[in-house]
Amino acid sequence: MNVAKQHLINSNHFSFAAQEWGDPKGLPVIALHGWLDNSASFEPLASELSSIRLIAIDLAGHGHSDHRSGMADYSLLQDVADVIAIVNALDLDQFALLGHSRGAMVSFILAAAYPNRVIASLMLDALTPPYQEDAQAPERLVRSINTIARKQTRSNVRYDTLEKAILARCQSEYPISQEAAEYIVKRGIKEDQHGFFWSSDSKLFAPSLMALSRQQITAFADRIKAPMKLILASDGLNDRNSPSIYQSMIEFVDYLSIPTLTISGGHFFHMEQAHDVAKYAERFFINAIDISRLEFKDNAK
Repeated sequence: MNVAKQHLINSNHFSFAAQEWGDPKGLPVIALHGWLDNSASFEPLASELSSIRLIAIDLAGHGHSDHRSGMADYSLLQDVADVIAIVNALDLDQFALLGHSRGAMVSFILAAAYPNRVIASLMLDALTPPYQEDAQAPERLVRSINTIARKQTRSNVRYDTLEKAILARCQSEYPISQEAAEYIVKRGIKEDQHGFFWSSDSKLFAPSLMALSRQQITAFADRIKAPMKLILASDGLNDRNSPSIYQSMIEFVDYLSIPTLTISGGHFFHMEQAHDVAKYAERFFINAIDISRLEFKDNAK
């Protein structure tokens, strides 16, 4: 596989890192990773998607990107603002999206907020954020503030060896193979005289200060113009282990009539079965380009 081109993008005194693979003249596809992952989670797919220009971002607080300062939280809405700043810095007027897990939720909101810039969105094992009832807002706000404050004073977990860190990542909430975990860990870990520790911001464990309601998510959904497709893992974010996320996802899959495909495997199937996922992804993006060209031609009349 070709060595990734490394990007360092500065916006409003904040530094974002990204990696790029594929055809520099191909369709630009912005890849957004999941919670506590980083851009390296798309490396296995990158070797299978040489016909597109794949740009995988380290979202704020992850990988090689900066952490948010002070009591600032990590909200999906702020991530959308960050991605727009990044694509503007890269001079990309229009682009497609490839989102995994939390990155798919960011993609959903972004496609709705900027319907004339997003050509297509391919979602991997997630779609919408779980919605919140209005009455839950005060409790969430307090929980977020308290957790952020607590996380800022807690010291990092240390591992004696890189192998132990990889093993710990394999045993997280959603199982991942050692080979796949190694990609994420190597970009998401630092070393000092006391051992290896995660580079991700511990404040990511805190809920965001506010969450969207069902009505707000519906308002976003109504603005989406670009074609979307959802690929689910048979043993991923399902009703058994992620009921609130699954409930919201299925509700809006039906609401938008989004084509859905289920692949056998766990939450990180896009890494562990990259060849199969790439076949569907490439077909989807090729079709999306054809559709967008037709729309541009019609708009020109």
